[in-house]
Amino acid sequence: MTLSKSKKTGSRFIHIMLIWTILLLFPVLGAAQTWTGDISTDWATPGNWTSGNVPTANDDVTIPNVSNDPVIMGSTVALARSLVIQNGTILTLDETSSLTINSSIPAYGILTSIYSEG
Repeated sequence: MTLSKSKKTGSRFIHIMLIWTILLLFPVLGAAQTWTGDISTDWATPGNWTSGNVPTANDDVTIPNVSNDPVIMGSTVALARSLVIQNGTILTLDETSSLTINSSIPAYGILTSIYSEG
């Protein structure tokens, strides 16, 4: 069976539209980011993450139990798609910073926030 040129073009168009539909309906997969604390306790330091980059709103973040627990400090706006705080871990937010999670937070460790009124 031989397809005419117009049928081949129509079939190609359908495939292209299908690909675009899939790309638009499913969000971009983020990277897995794991805290190492190799440099310091500062969340915003790229060297404290396995990827060498600070997490973004598209990243799945894992905080394992390491010697340098992370601190979100100094007006840092921390972002993540999801956040896993493993057992024995403490994640601290100071009074001038924020953390936005776009999905879920399975917390097996401790999430603390420092707040001073006044």
